[in-house]
Amino acid sequence: MLVNSLGQQFGLLSGGCLEGNLLPFIRQAWQKNKSILKTFDFDDSCASQRQ
Repeated sequence: MLVNSLGQQFGLLSGGCLEGNLLPFIRQAWQKNKSILKTFDFDDSCASQRQ
């Protein structure tokens, strides 16, 4: 999945559910100019961030 500086998304990771959860972390990484590593679990409905 690619996301440009305008927030446009290209490609999918999970068919649509995970992508929406990733956007806040992508914006945070851009603002801080640092990489962020997050782990997500997949359940029957949607991906949720691990605590």
